[in-house]
Amino acid sequence: MLAGAGYEARALDGGAVLDASSAALAGVDVVLLMPRLGDEREGALLGVMEGDPATAAVPVLRLSTVPGEGPDERTGSVPWPCSIGALVRVIEQAVLAPAYGDEAS
Repeated sequence: MLAGAGYEARALDGGAVLDASSAALAGVDVVLLMPRLGDEREGALLGVMEGDPATAAVPVLRLSTVPGEGPDERTGSVPWPCSIGALVRVIEQAVLAPAYGDEAS
């Protein structure tokens, strides 16, 4: 679906990210967490990303199947399923927002 919208997308093995987040996330502009990844696995993944200076600033979006589940301090939330257009808008906002914030400084 994302490839059809012009994105390069790849599935990441959560274990690889936990073992070496810098290497596993090299070149990644945004991480999409699959629905129902599990709080423990998600927490471990986010903790490793935040603890590595090379990955701490990578935006994270959670595809959420739970109605009303909103974003938290680290992740954005995208209702799932959604249209590809809606997903593209959220991805672009997540990737471009930090760049806009840097210009305002």
